[in-house]
Amino acid sequence: MKNRIYPLPILLGLLLMNLSAENISITGIDSTGLLSSQKVDLYVTHTDDDGNAVENSGPLTVFESPDGKEWNPVKSELKIDREANRREGIGFLMLMDNSGSMYDSLEGKATDDSAEQRMTHAKEAMRTFMGSIEDSRDRVALVAFNTDYRLLSESTRNRSILLEQMDRIEKPVPEKAYTELYSSLERSSQFFKDEGEKGRKIIIVLSDGENYPFFQYNGAPHPEYGERLFTPAEAVESLNREGITLYAIHFGIKQDPYLGEIARETGGQVFDARNGEQLALVYDSIRKAVRDEYRVTYRAGVFNSPRVFVKIATSAIESEARYYYNSALFGDSGNFSLPILLIILAVALGVWLLLTKIRFEQVNRAPHLELIGPGGLRKRVQALNDDKTVIGTSEKHDMTIAGNGAPSEKESATIIYDEKKQAFTLVAGEGEATMVNNREVTRQDLHAGDVIKVGDNLIIFDDEGTQVR
Repeated sequence: MKNRIYPLPILLGLLLMNLSAENISITGIDSTGLLSSQKVDLYVTHTDDDGNAVENSGPLTVFESPDGKEWNPVKSELKIDREANRREGIGFLMLMDNSGSMYDSLEGKATDDSAEQRMTHAKEAMRTFMGSIEDSRDRVALVAFNTDYRLLSESTRNRSILLEQMDRIEKPVPEKAYTELYSSLERSSQFFKDEGEKGRKIIIVLSDGENYPFFQYNGAPHPEYGERLFTPAEAVESLNREGITLYAIHFGIKQDPYLGEIARETGGQVFDARNGEQLALVYDSIRKAVRDEYRVTYRAGVFNSPRVFVKIATSAIESEARYYYNSALFGDSGNFSLPILLIILAVALGVWLLLTKIRFEQVNRAPHLELIGPGGLRKRVQALNDDKTVIGTSEKHDMTIAGNGAPSEKESATIIYDEKKQAFTLVAGEGEATMVNNREVTRQDLHAGDVIKVGDNLIIFDDEGTQVR
């Protein structure tokens, strides 16, 4: 497919989708929660005829399909969060081309005048972008790539760290001046997973040319990759598996023929910037567009297919189909029949239920909660001595757990004791979903051995003094 390059006059409008008609699009799919909760997060952009974000989309329906042909409406409840990206912040990875041609002029001519070089314009645009996120929850990481892939800064909100690392980018020597574009996209797809980042994940890649791998054009094996040549298809699969949307920016005369398609396959777009001002505008526009997305969370269906197609619709319009990888939940499910998969799930569930009922040595004689740490080891015990026990991320709460952001005064969950019934009840709080025995709940009577999940924290409830491992 031929890349569509957007000129500056309509750049902002096209980033917010089509100006001529109301439009709804799935700009990101995060299926990394399939294994733990069978849930999928869709990131949705909905714009009106003028390209403005639609505040009230009306009733929404999500459809799934194993083949993109026969569609079934999702029967589970849709959880719509219109402030998710603003509240949780966005994780950005800025992928900057540092090949030799980035030190040519904007017209593609060799120059020793740093003021004329593309890299100088790119750095200035990056400074503008970083300045716009200084007081927000957005996090930014920085990578420079050429023959090598260099992580210059891990995810941070600290502008000074990012600027300091960016200023260290220098013109590479000839053997380091190649453009390993596809391999860099492949490697960057693992960045957020390695960092433990959650929520909205965005990669913005800037490149002034085509994929120009060391082995193919030098003849010698790459110092790290050897004779391996990365492909666009590998980049698309890796990015989609990790729930990452790619935005691509062409910043030169030569353009990679597949970069735009890689971006679109992940829900992103490709843009053409000719100078530093246009580039700064592109960066800021992408951030604003992602900020205005809303998140739709639902419980995924069970399909015997390696990919599941999904689309979202209002009463008037529907999005184009996207897909996520089903293997995150079932492994390579294409190698198993559905009955076998169901048997495996049934056996696993039976073993889990058996383990939750096993009683070991007496540890606590009073009702209590046990916070479970890595490897299943008991991390902390909270006695349930009061009528109300509050779980949250602040030190003021009765049981303090880890949270995704700064400590909050909000209650993550509350355990209430009913003296008449002599029973305990869990009431979900604000923020992340609260689950009991792998089911999302808002209110749930508790029994010995129940496993409570608040965010990423596992808590065992025990009202009879036995420790469940």
